[in-house]
Amino acid sequence: MPQLNDLTLEDALSCLEDASERAWALLGRGQLADGSCFIADVTDAPRICVRGFYDGPTGDVFECTGEEVEARLGGKAPAIEPAIHVIGALDGASGQITVRQEQGNYLRVSNWSRVDSGLPLLKGAEFRTLPQCGCGGSLGAPKLFESAVEMCAYHFCAFYL
Repeated sequence: MPQLNDLTLEDALSCLEDASERAWALLGRGQLADGSCFIADVTDAPRICVRGFYDGPTGDVFECTGEEVEARLGGKAPAIEPAIHVIGALDGASGQITVRQEQGNYLRVSNWSRVDSGLPLLKGAEFRTLPQCGCGGSLGAPKLFESAVEMCAYHFCAFYL
């Protein structure tokens, strides 16, 4: 069983530079089961603060407290609803991203589709999102992501936290 200190911290996610005043990074990608990892606030590096857990098989993101981080490292998922819920299989062609609201309901903020990452204009992207939030500006613009975890982490940090 891995310990938090044993997990690798990646560089800050560039996809969030225009959506958050905080710096965010993935922790433990490739080290936890099924492509899961943690989403950490690294604004005050070297101090990091784990804020979310990305569930690799579903793409859902769960908000994390210290106790929940320990439970997930121990292989036990706390019984909480996801903050970000992905509709559609991540290995499929398209789906939706929803964000849990304070009232407990989910708001659809974006549609996503898989794109041909070999096209030069897409710069290696695998996913494109088309926002449904109506907010305009950078959060309301279509975005390209290299992976499902980056796409879901973006929506967690930009629309949930």
